Amino acid sequence: MVPRFALLYLLPGKELAVSQGMARRKNGEIKVLEKSCTAQEKVLQAESGFCKDSIEVHQNEFKKLEMIQLGMIKIIYSVKNLGTTIDNFSKRAAIVAKVRLQSGSI
Repeated sequence: MVPRFALLYLLPGKELAVSQGMARRKNGEIKVLEKSCTAQEKVLQAESGFCKDSIEVHQNEFKKLEMIQLGMIKIIYSVKNLGTTIDNFSKRAAIVAKVRLQSGSI
């Protein structure tokens, strides 16, 4: 009986057939893994796109809130100074009325 490894040396094409079969099997396994990786990659890309959209929406909302806050600050400032503004206008009106009374144009 001849050992197996000896047969491989006697028949060189046989060794190539064995390694070719192993290569085909491994290539099949690699194709399955590549398909799995591609599917996972698509899912991750979809999730990252959703996150990117979500971040952009939140940034836009934050900008809107900042604008509203600035508007509120202006309103608060105006309300705080409303008394001063009314006082200034009443003083001007009193001066105009006094000048007109003195000039006799009323």
